[in-house]
Amino acid sequence: MVDTARDLLHSLAWNADTRIFGAANVTTAAFTTFLSDSELSDTHIDIMATYLQTRLDLEPERRPHTYIETLALTYALERASGPEAFNQPSQYLRNIEDTVRKDKFAQILFPAFVPDKKHWIAVEIDFYRKQISFGDSLRKRPYIPANLLKQMQWWLEKRFGGPFEEKGNVLRHGIQKDSISCGIIAMDTISHAAFGGILWTHGRKVAHRLKWFHIVTNEHGISHDREHRAALQNESSTSVRLPTAITDARQLCVSTPGDLSPSLPEPSQSTSRSQSKNLAAPGKGRMGIDDLLNPVIPQSEYYTPFRINP
Repeated sequence: MVDTARDLLHSLAWNADTRIFGAANVTTAAFTTFLSDSELSDTHIDIMATYLQTRLDLEPERRPHTYIETLALTYALERASGPEAFNQPSQYLRNIEDTVRKDKFAQILFPAFVPDKKHWIAVEIDFYRKQISFGDSLRKRPYIPANLLKQMQWWLEKRFGGPFEEKGNVLRHGIQKDSISCGIIAMDTISHAAFGGILWTHGRKVAHRLKWFHIVTNEHGISHDREHRAALQNESSTSVRLPTAITDARQLCVSTPGDLSPSLPEPSQSTSRSQSKNLAAPGKGRMGIDDLLNPVIPQSEYYTPFRINP
C-alpha cells in the first residue's frame, strides 16, 4: 500500500488543478493531507462524502433507503435563525424533502462539525422511525452539537411533523485515541452505516489514510481523463473513436482502493522515518512522499481544522 501511494504521489503534478467531484478550487496539493498527521478540512470531508455518494448510487442494493449528503446539508440547516426559516426552505432542502416523501423509509447520513469543540461527527436522520442519531469518536465525552440539533428539529417539525426522537451517540463508530482522527472516523462511520465492513481502529489509522489517498488520486485521474476526452470531442470535426478510460467509476467504487468494506491491513513498518528516507526522490515538478508518512500524534485532546468553505 505504501509503494502504491508513493507511485501515485510521484505521478501527480504539484499544485495542479483538479476537477474531482466534491472539490471546488482545490489543487492536488490538498491530497497530501491524507498522507500526513494533519487535520482534515471541510473540503476533504466533502470530497469523501461525494465519493461515498457515488459509490452508494452504484451499489443501491447495499441499503436501498439510505442517502448520503455532503456538508451542504449542515450549511443549509445552520443558516436558519428560527423555525420560520423553513416555511420556505432552500431548493436544496426541497430536493431532499421530495426524495424523502417518495421513500418513506429514507435514512440520511451526513458529516457535521462541532465548532466549539473543533470536532467532526457523523449524523443520521431516520425519517421512518423519526429518530436522530450521532456517531462521535470520543468515547468519554461525546459532543452532540446543540445548535445544529436545534436547527434540525426546526426543519423536521416544520416539514415532517417532528420533533424527532434524539437517540444520542448510537451509530457504530471507531474510538479515537489521538487528536487528529475524528474527520476520518466520522466518514468511516458513515461508510460503515451504508456499506458495512470493519470499523476504523487506531491500529489501522495509517492504512486508512493511505486508502483515502488512493481514492482521491484515482478520482483525480478519472476526472482528468474525462476532461481530456471532452476536449478531444470538442476539437474533432469528424466522428472518431476515443480511447477508453483506464478506470471507470464503477470499477473504482467496487474493486479498487475505494472499497472501504474489506478489513484494512495493519500499517506496514515501511512507513517508518528511516525507511521513508530511502524512497525514490521526486521528479521535477512532482510531489515527493518523503516525510509524509510519519504520523506524529499531538498530546492535546482537540485540534483546530482549517475550513476552506466558511
